Amino acid sequence: MCSDLLLLLAIPLKKNPLSLRSYLKFPGLRSTTCAALVQLADIQPYEIVLDPMCGAGTVLLESSHSQPLAYYIGLDIDSSQISKAVANKAFYTATFSQPLYLDILQCSVEAPSFFNSFADVIVTDIPFGEQHTVQGNLADFYLCCCQQFTRLLSVNGRAVVLVSKKQVSCLTRHAVSVGFHISRQHYITLGRSEAFIVCMSKKSSSI
Repeated sequence: MCSDLLLLLAIPLKKNPLSLRSYLKFPGLRSTTCAALVQLADIQPYEIVLDPMCGAGTVLLESSHSQPLAYYIGLDIDSSQISKAVANKAFYTATFSQPLYLDILQCSVEAPSFFNSFADVIVTDIPFGEQHTVQGNLADFYLCCCQQFTRLLSVNGRAVVLVSKKQVSCLTRHAVSVGFHISRQHYITLGRSEAFIVCMSKKSSSI
């Protein structure tokens, strides 16, 4: 469910996993989940879109396919994921003729080189603590992410975050504590896993 008027239903017609696409060299988040994130992000022309944990870059590439006139930035601290994202970007540009305004950088979202309030939209698949683990306590990691999100987003900027069902209350609690307004939460299934897409906006009073 993406809104009161739109239901996104994925029906597999082939045996191939939904994560595989002909225009990506390395699979990542399945296409239907990316489509839901993109739909809910409602990216507009000339907006700056950030994925601070971009992995193989699939969310940003799907976003660019939907809105080619925005500028996209993908970050990740894992060099192997960055290599996949760069390869996927090259594979994507060789497949489609439309322009691709996407930069991919290996660094942490905490990097001081990024200006405060520079991004209009954050869209990301945050680690669930299962397939992709984090150093230290997951709750502390989510708090740090929310603090960085509110630092990097412009006033009234918005974030669309995929999070596991088990951790959604933790994420939303920390988001509210740093000044986000939670506008919507959408339940989805990822194979045998359950998750939520959380939509939130930065209040004008957030720091």
